[in-house]
Amino acid sequence: MTKVYIEHRRSSYYPTETYGFAPSERYPEYPWSDISSESNTVYEMVRNCLRGYGLDRENYGTEKWNPLGEFIKKGDTVVIKPNWVEDKNENKKGGIDCLVTNASVIRAVIDYTSIALQGTGRLVVGDSPMPDCNLPALMRKAHYDTVWKSCRERGIKIEIMDFREDIVTGFANEVKPAGGAEEMIVDLGRESFFAETECNSGKYRNGIVDATRMNQYYHIKGHHRYGIHRTALEADVIINLPKPKTHRKAGYTAALKNYIGVCSRKISIPHNVMGNEKEGGDTYFGPKLVFETEQRMRDLQNRLQTMKKRKRALVMKCMRTPFWLFRKATHKRFFGTGNWYKNDTIWRSILDLNRIMVYADKTGVLKDVPQRTFFSLGDMIVAGHENGPLGPTPIKTGCLICSEDPVAFDMGVIRLMGLDYKRLPVLNRIPQAKKYKLHSETFKEIRVGSNDKKIDGTSIEDMPAAPYGFFTPAEGWEVVSLRKQR
Repeated sequence: MTKVYIEHRRSSYYPTETYGFAPSERYPEYPWSDISSESNTVYEMVRNCLRGYGLDRENYGTEKWNPLGEFIKKGDTVVIKPNWVEDKNENKKGGIDCLVTNASVIRAVIDYTSIALQGTGRLVVGDSPMPDCNLPALMRKAHYDTVWKSCRERGIKIEIMDFREDIVTGFANEVKPAGGAEEMIVDLGRESFFAETECNSGKYRNGIVDATRMNQYYHIKGHHRYGIHRTALEADVIINLPKPKTHRKAGYTAALKNYIGVCSRKISIPHNVMGNEKEGGDTYFGPKLVFETEQRMRDLQNRLQTMKKRKRALVMKCMRTPFWLFRKATHKRFFGTGNWYKNDTIWRSILDLNRIMVYADKTGVLKDVPQRTFFSLGDMIVAGHENGPLGPTPIKTGCLICSEDPVAFDMGVIRLMGLDYKRLPVLNRIPQAKKYKLHSETFKEIRVGSNDKKIDGTSIEDMPAAPYGFFTPAEGWEVVSLRKQR
C-alpha cells in the first residue's frame, strides 16, 4: 500500500542561520555536539516526518535510530535534490522562503543521510536551476553556505554541484559555460510521451534557451533524448526536496516536476509547442500578430546568442520589448509562452524524466526494473501560490510532507493545495504509459498518515481539500481549483 505522511504544526517557522540550523534538542540518535539555543521546529518536524512514515520504527528513541537507513546503505552514492529555481523572486514582495527549499530542511536531511552512510559512500547536493539563476548569490541569500560550513565543521563530506551545462547572464541573456557539467544522453524513443506528437517536430520551445538543437537532435522522429547530469544517474538513492508551488506551465510543481533539475541541458526539455491551439500549438492564447511575432523574435535572439552575436541579440531583445509589454498588460485576458492550462507539452517532459530516473541505469541504458531508490520530503511550511514558480506569493501551510512514491507525494501536495488532479495532466496522464510505469496502483489506494487527526488515516481522495487554506492557481490555471468548482 502506497502512503504519504503529513506533519503539520500551525506555529512552525524557519529558524535563523545563527546556529547553523542545528537542532535545539539533543536527540538520542544525534551524534554531533552543536545544539541551537534558538528553537528549531523545522528539525523536529523533519524528524517527526521520518518517524511518522514508520522508518526504523523499532529503534526510534534510541541512539541506534537510523530512519533513512531503510533506503540508504553504507557505500551508496546519495544525491539530495533541492529546488534552487532562482536567486530572486519575480514577485518583489514574495521573498525567497516560498521560492526555494529552505536551508533548515536541507540541513536536517543531510544529517540523517550522514547517519545512514556512516562516513562511507558519496553525498551530493545538486540541482540545475534556471539558466539565469546566480547560484553563488543564492547560496548566500538562502544561507545554504551556512549549512555547508556546518557540515565541514562536523566532518560531513558533501559535494555541492551545479548540474547546468550553460548559464545565461545579463539583460542580453549572454550564454556562458557553467563549468563541470557532465551530460549523459538517455533516449526514450518510441516510449516517450512525445512519440504521439511527432507532428510537432521542429516546433518545440523552451523559454530563454535556443531551441535549434532541441529540434534537430534531442526531439526528432523516432528519438526523444534528454541530457541528464552524470551524477544524477550514478546515484543509488535520490532524496528529493521540492518546494511545492503553483506553476504557470504545469499547474503545480512538487516531486515529479522537481526532476526537471537533473538535466544538465535545458535545450533537451520541451516546455511548449510553437503556435496557438488552432494550429496545434500551445504557446499562446491571444492575437497571433503579437504573440507569434514576439516568439519569433525571441527565437532569433536566442539563436544569435548561441552564435556569439551578442550585440545583435541585445538589439533583438530591445525590439521585442513592446510585444512583451502588451503581453504583461493583458496577462489576465491572454496567455503566452505556454503559461496556461492547455499546455500539452511540459507534462510530457516531466513524466519522461521521472521514468528515466527510475529505469535508466548508471550508464543511461533503460532497464525493465527500477534502478535506484527514492524518497521525497517537501517543504511546505511556507509554500508558493499565484504566479509560481518564478513569481510566487508566500502561503503558510505549516506542513512537511513525505513519501517514497513521488506520485503519491504529488497527490498529497495537490490535496493540500486544493487542486483537482483530474485537470492536471502531470498526474492524470500517468496511467497512459505503456512501459516504464511510474505508479501501479489507483490513486484511491494511497493512504494518508498525519499528526493531524482530521486527515490521518484517510485515503488521498477522501482527504479534505485544502485543510490549511486554498492555494490560488497561477493565471491561466483557474480551472484546476477545487474552490472554483464548489
